[in-house]
Amino acid sequence: MAKIFKFQKISFFYIFFIAINKFSLTAALNKNDDEAIDKRLCNENSQKNFNIRNITKIEFLGSILKKHVQKLRDTKNWKVELVFLIDASGSVGVKNFNNELKFVKKLLSDFTVDQHTTRVAVVTFSSKSRVHRHVDYMTRPHEHNHKCALMQHHFPLIQYTGGGTYTLGAMLEAQSVFKFSRLDAKKTLFLITDGFSNNGNPKPVAEWLKQLGIEIFTIGISKGNVQELCEMASYPRVEHTYILNSFEEFEALARRALHEDLHSGNYVLQNLKYCQNLCNSVTENCCDTLATCKCGTHTGRYECVCKAGYYGSGLKGNCFACPQGTYKTFSSPGDVSTCSPCPDVNHISPLASSSVQQCICKPGYQLKKSICEAKLCPDLLPPKNGFFVQGNCSKSVNAACGLSCEFGYQLIGSSVRICNEDGIWSGEESVCQAKRCPSLSPPTNGFMNCSNNNFTIQTECHFHCTPDYSLTGSRSRSCLALAKWTGMQAHCNEVHSTTSISKEVHKIRTQRENVHGSVEPNKKHSRNKIGQITELCGIPEATPCVSDKPFLKITRLVRVKGALRFKSTSRKTFLASIVANSVNCIFSNDVSFNGAASNRIRTWATTIQCHALPELKNGLTHPKRCTTSESTSGSICYFSCFSGFKLLGPSNKTCLSNGKWSIADYHSYCKDITPPEMTCPSDQTVRTVLNENVALVSWNHPKPTDNSNISPYLYIIPSVHSPTYLPIGKHTIQYVAEDMGKNKAQCLFDVTVVDIESPRVDRCVSPPMPFIRKHTPMQIIWEEPIFSDNSGDAVHIVGPSTPLSFPTGTSNLVYYASDKFNNTSNCTVTITVQDHLCNKHEPTNGYLECKDSDNYIFCTSNCNHGFKFVNNPAPTYSCNYEEGRWEPNILWPPSDCAKSLKSKTIQQSTQLNFRGNSICNKSDLFIKLEISVGNVLNSKKINEDALKGDFDFMYEENKLRLVDMKTRERKAVCPTGSVPLQTDCGWFNYCLK
Repeated sequence: MAKIFKFQKISFFYIFFIAINKFSLTAALNKNDDEAIDKRLCNENSQKNFNIRNITKIEFLGSILKKHVQKLRDTKNWKVELVFLIDASGSVGVKNFNNELKFVKKLLSDFTVDQHTTRVAVVTFSSKSRVHRHVDYMTRPHEHNHKCALMQHHFPLIQYTGGGTYTLGAMLEAQSVFKFSRLDAKKTLFLITDGFSNNGNPKPVAEWLKQLGIEIFTIGISKGNVQELCEMASYPRVEHTYILNSFEEFEALARRALHEDLHSGNYVLQNLKYCQNLCNSVTENCCDTLATCKCGTHTGRYECVCKAGYYGSGLKGNCFACPQGTYKTFSSPGDVSTCSPCPDVNHISPLASSSVQQCICKPGYQLKKSICEAKLCPDLLPPKNGFFVQGNCSKSVNAACGLSCEFGYQLIGSSVRICNEDGIWSGEESVCQAKRCPSLSPPTNGFMNCSNNNFTIQTECHFHCTPDYSLTGSRSRSCLALAKWTGMQAHCNEVHSTTSISKEVHKIRTQRENVHGSVEPNKKHSRNKIGQITELCGIPEATPCVSDKPFLKITRLVRVKGALRFKSTSRKTFLASIVANSVNCIFSNDVSFNGAASNRIRTWATTIQCHALPELKNGLTHPKRCTTSESTSGSICYFSCFSGFKLLGPSNKTCLSNGKWSIADYHSYCKDITPPEMTCPSDQTVRTVLNENVALVSWNHPKPTDNSNISPYLYIIPSVHSPTYLPIGKHTIQYVAEDMGKNKAQCLFDVTVVDIESPRVDRCVSPPMPFIRKHTPMQIIWEEPIFSDNSGDAVHIVGPSTPLSFPTGTSNLVYYASDKFNNTSNCTVTITVQDHLCNKHEPTNGYLECKDSDNYIFCTSNCNHGFKFVNNPAPTYSCNYEEGRWEPNILWPPSDCAKSLKSKTIQQSTQLNFRGNSICNKSDLFIKLEISVGNVLNSKKINEDALKGDFDFMYEENKLRLVDMKTRERKAVCPTGSVPLQTDCGWFNYCLK
């Protein structure tokens, strides 16, 4: 009853410990009872039937070990010193020794091993002379001391030795290693053993190490000394001591507590030769030109690693640039998921970006507080007296806003403003100005009166000439809404005539005043000379002269055809502008020539000429003298335009007898009727950018020309600028060129953005475990693949229909995905169906011969011809269909087969049982036995290697004592009645004296 009570008390404490897993086991206990309870709990680990509320011993111990390993891995500065002491004694055996090494490898899978993070030392121990430090990265730290060297170079060299269990020597070796540990590193020791230590007590060394802050974990297997291991372990001992009943439990603990982490860690550059076994090539490098050979300090593998900005396996031809919109700052193997997306969805980056700084905002976006925001142009207002053609104006990038003016106003500036990608409006600021006609000037020898000096529309201008000048052209002109004047240009022409006087006198005298001296013909005099004759036409006869000024103080000036008469009372001289042919001027008797009175003077004159016409722009005037000199009465001038222009207005004009041109109010001009010319860009087809639904497109803008030699205005519909991104599809782009005559030319070209990129396989996972056919029909569920397309549209997926019937074995389900452009991709989901849980594992270079029964499968393992088993398999293996466990489990899976060769040497651990009548624990007896066994071996003369080895002696007290009545001597009894020796060849009996 006392024993049962003790177990219940311990079990209750375990339950309490699990409930407070966030606290130290001993925190809630009375300190005076800590040691006793901790020892009892530690000893309880060795219980074979350990079970608490359906939690097995392995589950419980595994959770504790896993917690401590995770704590080690989470060391803040990543600096950890790990020392492993591995038992290589004779009782362990080769297979279990390899399991010990496997445990170390699994534990290290959670750590990055290099000189800056975790440093490792591995010591194997058996007999006194067989304590070997195989790995030491602590006393001699070096850049080449990394996980790849540990796993692929140093671990394979660790060999099983056999012998005793010199735990003290292993602890002393650990002590010397820890002297070189880093002060700021977490220090931990793992001791793995299956037996009692001999040749010294290791506990004092363990105490010394614990006082230095070194955490000690002890793992005892099978016959381990529970008390000794508990006392060597760190406190609380129940969390640092793991007592297991067998190596099978040891393997189960490793599987539950340890796992291979998926983190990649750092990669250290290595020589290319270490990666040459990654491919089949002998002469060429296995790594791609964009990759280097590196060691994964966490994975422990040599790998070809693509450089930053690239992803892939790193093998030749398998480094790919990270897509646009992603970047990769480090070198590591992996698929495209190792390329990190840019921080913002509106970021873009070039292919193979290796820095987040290469992520910039897309065109039309700007960075604000680490976020790409759409650029907006400033508010655009219509000009005063103007409006937006579409009624409103967007501020977003590529928005086009048309501007126009109200009636009577004309637009100065750009009629179309486009919000550019830089957030600035294109073109010039627009202003609506009141329309103005061209400026007018008063005619020479005349003046002009206008209602508005700015010549805006509806302005009226009136023209007048000074005396003695005659007006030709329009007397008034109005500014029309078209910004053109009505009528013709006004001119003031001098009134003149050519006369001849047929008198043989060269002096004229009036009744009032005599003119001093002679006046030569055609000579003009100042009209300010009062009383003088301003003009004299006379000598010689028929000499023409021009009279342009009247005499002073003339009562009146009359223009007549025919006779010109004055009253007899008039005593003033006169001047008449005669425009007819020959006329008679009749006077009274007040005019005398050379003292002789005369009342009649006969005169004649020629007609007045028309002014020269202005040059015809973009045309010709015939004859040419019409524009270079005055035209006589009756002359006709003809107008014509150059090719591409149309004549508007009269095609000819006639000079009238009054000195005016016919149709004076209509102006002839040449109108441009030919549109500009330009060469349109060619049609083009462009592929989308990788993983995007747009393409970067560029073209050359056309350069229009016009027959007017003035560059036309060019605009584009829709408002895009080269280069630009265009989405998938066909895009028609139109250019329009407009000249000053409002003639337009347009051209169209197509840009087709095609998507030839196959849909992406985002997820395609086969069920990790096989399905067991327990009944028919059976339900099989798997995860269907996930596809996506760069176009952003849904993809069409075609796969096998459900439900399906699966045969025993492996079935491949192929799913096909296609986008609307008929690009396809596929992925395969593998379904494995087994009739039972028994998985066959055929040996390398061998095979299994199996037979099925109702509930079991029986197999025998065989080697191919010329090969033999490395370790002898079981004669027959059996597996229950329901349990899936092969028996004998300790020998499953069967050993691999190796090529058969004759060995020159062999190393074999042997156990010898002696019987005698001496007390077995005497040291001098051990020495005598060692000498005797050595002599026997020497006498066999096998070879020198046979002499190499250690002898370790263990004893057990007799459980049964027999007394010989004749001699009354105490004897040791061998229960088997013989001295057994177990070797790989079988059992043998020896007798040594």
